[in-house]
Amino acid sequence: MAKALDPDALWLLGSQGELRGEITGDYAKSVCQSQLRGDVIEYLCDGSLLDAGWDQLTDDQREELTDACYAVMLENAPQILEYELEQDFGPYPAFIRGVAGCYFLDVLERDAIGPFSTIELAKKAFEFGFGELKTEGRE
Repeated sequence: MAKALDPDALWLLGSQGELRGEITGDYAKSVCQSQLRGDVIEYLCDGSLLDAGWDQLTDDQREELTDACYAVMLENAPQILEYELEQDFGPYPAFIRGVAGCYFLDVLERDAIGPFSTIELAKKAFEFGFGELKTEGRE
């Protein structure tokens, strides 16, 4: 019998669910409660959206909030881990970036991959997707 995967890791069975505005619900809450809160407010027309409950927001407000969280994460999320990958064109950096409760993989020439609720899930996803390219000793 197969062990059930954490819902955040289900992308491992598919085609790598890429982070393209998919910071919703708890992920958005994590970003809004992090050190990136001020950056999110700058993207919003209505900063009070950060304090409203997810269920209280209209579809348009949710979209505005998730778009802001997505943009801020891609531009300003702190680097948690750095790896060095190597392919035919030589070595290049790859990162796990994020804030508590919302992490993603940032790899050259690829869309951000995630989000992941824990750093451990992000590490597993990185190893699954890029482990064979990783240079040893660069985590």
